Amino acid sequence: MNVRFDGKRVLQVLFPLLLAVYPFIHTAQGLDIMDTTYAMTGYTWLSRMDEMWLLATWLPNLLGALFVRLPGGGTLAGMTAYCTVFQSGMALLAWFALGRLFPADRAQDTPDASEESFPSWLRFLLLLIAESLCWCPAAILYNYLSWFFMTLLIVFLLFAFREEDGPGSRTYYFLAGCAAGINLFVRFPNIVEALLIIAVWFHALLSAKSERKNSAFIGKALRDTGICVLGYITGVIIPLVIISIRYGISAWPNMIASLFSMTSDASDYTAGGMIAAVFGAYVTTLREMLPMLAVVTAGILLFAAVRKKTSFRNIAIFIYAFLLAFFFRIYYAKGVFTANYWYYDAVFELAMMAIVLSVLLDVLAVCGVLGGSRLMRAAAFLSLLQILLLPLGSNNYTFPIVNDLFLILPVTGMLFLRALRRLREASRGENRRFLRAVAGSLHLPLLALGLLLMFLLAFQGFRFHLQYTFGDGTDGRKRDTAVAGIPRAEGTVTSAVRADSLETLYDQIKAVKQESGGERTAIIYGNAPGLHYLLDLPPALFTAWPDLNSNESARVGEALEELSASGEEPLVILRQEALSPPTGNSAVKADMILDYLAKMQYNELFRVDGEKDVTYVVYDRAAALGE
Repeated sequence: MNVRFDGKRVLQVLFPLLLAVYPFIHTAQGLDIMDTTYAMTGYTWLSRMDEMWLLATWLPNLLGALFVRLPGGGTLAGMTAYCTVFQSGMALLAWFALGRLFPADRAQDTPDASEESFPSWLRFLLLLIAESLCWCPAAILYNYLSWFFMTLLIVFLLFAFREEDGPGSRTYYFLAGCAAGINLFVRFPNIVEALLIIAVWFHALLSAKSERKNSAFIGKALRDTGICVLGYITGVIIPLVIISIRYGISAWPNMIASLFSMTSDASDYTAGGMIAAVFGAYVTTLREMLPMLAVVTAGILLFAAVRKKTSFRNIAIFIYAFLLAFFFRIYYAKGVFTANYWYYDAVFELAMMAIVLSVLLDVLAVCGVLGGSRLMRAAAFLSLLQILLLPLGSNNYTFPIVNDLFLILPVTGMLFLRALRRLREASRGENRRFLRAVAGSLHLPLLALGLLLMFLLAFQGFRFHLQYTFGDGTDGRKRDTAVAGIPRAEGTVTSAVRADSLETLYDQIKAVKQESGGERTAIIYGNAPGLHYLLDLPPALFTAWPDLNSNESARVGEALEELSASGEEPLVILRQEALSPPTGNSAVKADMILDYLAKMQYNELFRVDGEKDVTYVVYDRAAALGE
């Protein structure tokens, strides 16, 4: 029997399989003692968390607490593997949704069939790049769940737009609203995602214009918005009822008030601070792109000069390719992107350039310059909104956009193909001679630039994904040692010096706990909150990370006073590097910790030298009392 090999069908299975597996590469790499293990601390001792933070990121905390109790969830590597599911989930969601919405082999009788087909290989490559640029630790569930629900929300809206006024559209609008409502309980600042409702009005306007029923615009927009709002209320009301029953009716309003009050000590969490940081990121990238604009302009003039001289066209292509390669070599020399794959510089500016290109193409598509169907223009509008909304509610610059390109990059790729096809058609059409010349001169320079940027993003992103791990090895130190002496970090690969120092610290703390005859709590100061998790020391304060600006100094002072009166005697671990010298409200809180040590008559038990100038100093009151 002859078996016919169907390469296309094989790729349709292989591509999503690779997207599912790729994020799990090196899940056991890196021992971060800050953000990653700080999240683990919260999941492990959920009942000790400050109620404000517990409720502000309620769903991720519940899910994290569940993962911790699953087989293997008690280890850093196991938890990382569980949490990485959301990276794969977003990639697969985008893969299958975009494959349905913009198929690679669109039927020929579909409007704009030739312009809207989206090759599977390109969709796969762009999603692989999106996975490569995931810099955020997988354990930070309030980020990945936020991005997952936002992706789900946009996908539901796109399917609703595709269905137009069919019965399925109402279901999708309702589900989109539910996704937005639930996301409010992933992270309270996700409330800004309600602005995505603007896309419903944009699509309603496009539909009315297309069907020449402008009078129906308001009615359609209000109906679709109402269904979304109904879904939003449903998504909000169920978690809110559970929270009110568990924590009291006033718990949620009190959490909101506390979130707004914390900005007195954390200016980077204010709306002005966040917007200024985002604006600064775009200004920096645009400044870096000005020389690129000059090169592209030179390429356009070059191809305009040889447009009708076929014999010189290949020479022009060679010259322009050399110019682009030379230009990006200069970028490399300037450090716009680097081979330091253990740090963001390897990919950040390249990713920002792609985002700027996305904004440009989205605006052109939304304004109708690129033509295309209503669905394509609506996808561009949603992509633009996503780029604008992602950084809001975060103090992480534009890094949230870089980490969540699962829909943005594919839409950009589709619009870029659309733009190239429009240019090619314009160069061969019956337009004015000048317009044909301009379109023909633009086509090759832009194609070459797009291909080079995509290649660099793919190459740099792949190396970044293989070598980067958050909070470990960012100075270039090799991670080549598997941790063997800390149960929760068993098998995690880090640098030899970090493994040795933390294993020594763990052994010493273990001996102290055995001598004390039971479990000990701890206060840890010096930007090392993950030591709670690694050393199995529950937080004695309301937070495992009192250093954070968002933890007000007054609140820390109150917690220390309560601790003094309670009779509890926690261990105190100071990471000396962070105390020399502290600044801002961190200095105030450091003084509070030192005053607490003096007031409660703590003595130094021992010191453990870590990396570079880091020293962990452990204090215990028992030593002072001679017990």
